[in-house]
Amino acid sequence: MFRQTLFKVSNVASSIRTLKTAPVLSIEKSFCKVQLLGRIGADPKIISTGNREVVLFNVAVNIMAKKLDPAGETSDPEAADNIHQYTHWHAVVVRRPTLQTHVLKNFFKGTRVLCNGVLALKTQEGSNRPSYTVVLDEITNLGHPSQRQNLSESSEDKNESSETDNADTA
Repeated sequence: MFRQTLFKVSNVASSIRTLKTAPVLSIEKSFCKVQLLGRIGADPKIISTGNREVVLFNVAVNIMAKKLDPAGETSDPEAADNIHQYTHWHAVVVRRPTLQTHVLKNFFKGTRVLCNGVLALKTQEGSNRPSYTVVLDEITNLGHPSQRQNLSESSEDKNESSETDNADTA
């Protein structure tokens, strides 16, 4: 009996040792978030992909960088013509139906937007290059050039009407 108890205790102790030395799997937290601040290149359009419809549009993002000479250095760092603007185009896909109707109704070419989403790999037949799209989670309208133009036209109209009113009273 003593021998059986001792054997059971040693088996429990050895199993505890193996549990302590076994690698512990931990789940690490990670994410892939994308923020784009730019202008919509063309009106959003509906595209059918198999069994579902998505809304697709492109966002142009401008990046300012210093021009480099062939040696890889800037000739005059303070020169204004030494800065070059590059435009990067990003494809944005809207999958949620409520967000699709919102984008189709309120966003069009030239609208300045802030897009939040996740990066997704897009596979194309016959192409070896990977292509990425941004799957939209949230979009913010930061204004449209025609809206600013309408505001400036209305302020000019007010100035002209006030000048004519002043001329009539004089």
